[in-house]
Amino acid sequence: MQYTKYRDHVLSKGKKRILALDGGGIRGLFTVQLLKRLETIIREKTHNPHARLCDYFHLVGGTSTGAIIASAIATGKTADELNDIYRELGKVIFKRSWFRFGALRSKFATQPINEALKIHFGDMTMSDITHRGIGLGIVSKRLDTDSVWIIDNNPEGKYFSPEEGDNGGYLLRQVIRASTAAPIYFNPEIIQIHKQQKGKFVDGGVSPHNNPALQLFMLATMQGYRYNWKMGEDELFILSLGTGSWSKKTQVHSNKFSFQFSASNAIESLISLMEDTTELNRSMMQWLGKSTGSLGEIDSVMGNFENETLTDKPLFSYMRYDAVLEKNWLATQLDLKDLSDKQIRRLRAMDVLDTMDMLETVGQAYAEKMILPEHIR
Repeated sequence: MQYTKYRDHVLSKGKKRILALDGGGIRGLFTVQLLKRLETIIREKTHNPHARLCDYFHLVGGTSTGAIIASAIATGKTADELNDIYRELGKVIFKRSWFRFGALRSKFATQPINEALKIHFGDMTMSDITHRGIGLGIVSKRLDTDSVWIIDNNPEGKYFSPEEGDNGGYLLRQVIRASTAAPIYFNPEIIQIHKQQKGKFVDGGVSPHNNPALQLFMLATMQGYRYNWKMGEDELFILSLGTGSWSKKTQVHSNKFSFQFSASNAIESLISLMEDTTELNRSMMQWLGKSTGSLGEIDSVMGNFENETLTDKPLFSYMRYDAVLEKNWLATQLDLKDLSDKQIRRLRAMDVLDTMDMLETVGQAYAEKMILPEHIR
């Protein structure tokens, strides 16, 4: 197959753009509000009132909930359609059952998410997305080999063909399921790798790439992946969208009679490790690239790398958008002063459906104030 449209748009020479979408469960609805604002800006920039995100970006990718959104963008959905799809999927995927607690069996059933993804993505394969002329990269974790997999649709890729591995033949909905199979929440997804081998996949968020921006940069520029995009501030623009973040603080007990169970310490440490990898991803992106707008500090020591680049010249231009889901920040930065502590705690959850209206409100307020046309290259 020639995949002429893909080669002309994605593998050709010229400036390229990447859209990277974080994981975060139902908080993906916050991300969708940012995409609505971005699509409006793109239409103004291109003087095309019908332009979609898939027309502007050459490669879109995501982890977990970001994989759902990235896939919908790759199929040509508008941002408004994304909003409707996401609300519908959320109600189906995160429907609670009284006999599921997440300890002895997954918190949510697999059948509803499979059926919902079948409705929206049918039997499309990764190869079908290639025919649409846009790059798509989905991050997952292959548990049986303990390896991070980014499944993409580049026809030049080593494992794209049926003879090598048949990435192109994978069902899109199955790849999405692999990326969204968060431990405790959902069962792993089994994918037939080739005739003699099956793979067991879980949520890409338990890899170092819940924020997939660095992985997508590697996909686009490292020789092994065969995109071979040129690096440089004017050659490559990477836009990274989060689902909300906040400071994690736990109480330290000094009383000698206080104690914690070992399992509790282990879980707390694992969550902390995931946060460390997210911070490292942000640090590397800000260190390697040149921001097109103001970025938040990594911490009080490193700052935001505003005047510091690892290489002699930036490897790309870069922008990151993400709200801080803390009461003071929301009040001072977005003028959202009426949210209670309880509401904000629920807003941070990955699976609480009654936060959808709040997530839209926060996302719209953030998008209107923080996303400026000059940021988008």
